[in-house]
Amino acid sequence: MPPPAPAPAPQPPGRRPQTTAAISGLVTASLALLMVATTFTAHLVYRDYYTCTKDALTTSAKKDCDSLLPHQLRDLMGTP
Repeated sequence: MPPPAPAPAPQPPGRRPQTTAAISGLVTASLALLMVATTFTAHLVYRDYYTCTKDALTTSAKKDCDSLLPHQLRDLMGTP
């Protein structure tokens, strides 16, 4: 006759590991989707700037595209 199976260990009080992992996964996925949505929105809003810089044939023409950006973003995204 085989020995009886050991009883499962009692669960500690609080959340189970699966719940914690699931919440972590949801938070990470939400942050990733937020980053993608932000990037897509920025590209959509500043589409004229991106098109202008892409179509510019000279550096001076590319610098003229900076007028399509708000003043706060010209130092960050503008042509050096």
